[in-house]
Amino acid sequence: LEVGHPEVATGFKLFMERATAGHADELQLVYGCTGERRLTETTLPHLDGYRGSRPVRIGNGAAEQTQLDVYGELLNASHAWRRAGSEVTAEGWRFLRGLVEAACARWKEPDRGLWEMRGAPRHFVESKVMCWLALERGVQAAEETRRPPHAGHGRGHRA
Repeated sequence: LEVGHPEVATGFKLFMERATAGHADELQLVYGCTGERRLTETTLPHLDGYRGSRPVRIGNGAAEQTQLDVYGELLNASHAWRRAGSEVTAEGWRFLRGLVEAACARWKEPDRGLWEMRGAPRHFVESKVMCWLALERGVQAAEETRRPPHAGHGRGHRA
């Protein structure tokens, strides 16, 4: 939107709604170019990466990770989309509410962070801040569009 391509922003929004079937609880971090949900990661030991780096992998194991920042990223993108004059449909509102509800329910959980850490999930400040942003943008969206807020109402969790 900021560089003058509203059709791309709208396409991304519709892609996310379709890829998740409109259900925020089915959101994953990475999708294939045509919406594939299965991105099985495989190591190719016979190849060297850039400047000999290893391991070389295809697929993306992050598709199965939990990264809580995604809720804030998507609600912030929706905020920019609204600022550009686009309306929130009833179906889009259900999706946004689901994102806020997920952030309310999950913000205290450890995750893999935007760094896609391998190993045990941990607590990352960036993940907590982005969950806060999800709640902030969710409350703003409810007020600006005069739609009913999500079940957790966001304000208490946001504070």
